[in-house]
Amino acid sequence: MIQEKPWGTSERLLLASDVQIERVRGIAGSASSLHLHLYRHNLFFVLDGCLRIELLSGANQVATLTRGQSLLVPARIPHRMMFIEDSDALEVYYTDGPDVDPDDIRRLAQGVPAPDLAQLRRSQEAFAAGDFSGMEELLKGET
Repeated sequence: MIQEKPWGTSERLLLASDVQIERVRGIAGSASSLHLHLYRHNLFFVLDGCLRIELLSGANQVATLTRGQSLLVPARIPHRMMFIEDSDALEVYYTDGPDVDPDDIRRLAQGVPAPDLAQLRRSQEAFAAGDFSGMEELLKGET
């Protein structure tokens, strides 16, 4: 089943007692929430596109992954996915214990939804035509 997310889609490919595999497709310019998993380790493998993983631990780190590259995020490390390009990736979750709990996620901050390209195009056209009347609403995100 494909699940819609603010940043794209997620599709569960496998849920077993010790491993879970999700296929994620992200839209350029969007990002997942900042979150951590209490017990699951999270392996990202990029199938296509460019995905940036931000890790918030003692030393904040950013890893930029392209096709064929992977990164392991250990359990309890806050992280987020940022989609530099439209991207297709696998997320593999596993634990050191017997069970994978798909609900062990703790969200720490909101994500960034995919940009509204139609709204952006309308704003660019209005700006090019010298019409600045909608700029205040655009900056508030209310259009």
